[in-house]
Amino acid sequence: ADELTEEIKAQRAFVGFAEGDYSTFPPTFKVERKNELVYIDKRSPAWCDRVLWKSAPSFENQIVQTGLGTCIEIGSSDHKPVWSTFDVRVAPYLPLIDDSKPRLMLKFRDIKATGLAAADVVGGKSDPFLKIPQTPLVMRTVQTEFLPKTLDPEWKDELDVALAPNHRKALENSLFLFRIKDHDKHTSNDTIACAYISMRDLLANYDENG
Repeated sequence: ADELTEEIKAQRAFVGFAEGDYSTFPPTFKVERKNELVYIDKRSPAWCDRVLWKSAPSFENQIVQTGLGTCIEIGSSDHKPVWSTFDVRVAPYLPLIDDSKPRLMLKFRDIKATGLAAADVVGGKSDPFLKIPQTPLVMRTVQTEFLPKTLDPEWKDELDVALAPNHRKALENSLFLFRIKDHDKHTSNDTIACAYISMRDLLANYDENG
């Protein structure tokens, strides 16, 4: 059985990643260090060498794998290297500001999270806070207060996030980044979770004309 594929399907590893079809070339491990394909009898041949990729939300169709293979003639390891090629669509330059439209703000209320990872070695809890960092999309950093000793925080903070661009096309090609971090008095705050939200999805039901 392919353990990595099973772990990905179960969302225990490389969540959201994609792979191509390895059946188009022979297994790449475990081989003798020669410029030909000679397997070592003590191990079952396997596709241990992989190429995975992941796209941001709503951008999955903008990357296409166009090639996948191995270099049998390279014999410097007991693995044969694997290569891949991709077509990646790059967004064209888009104006950021539309003077005919109002500036936009995202309002966050009743913010909560469940099942966070424990960042504190002692006690098995975290002191989480939500942070929305300044980016080309977000004009300034905002964050909640931290909540002590919990893995299921429910913040009472009300966050108003001013957006830098207001042009519809520029917004639809943007990603909204947020992080959940663990507050620590004596060292830097560790990141517990990090994710992107597609602005295209957020704007799906937004009528800019009223």
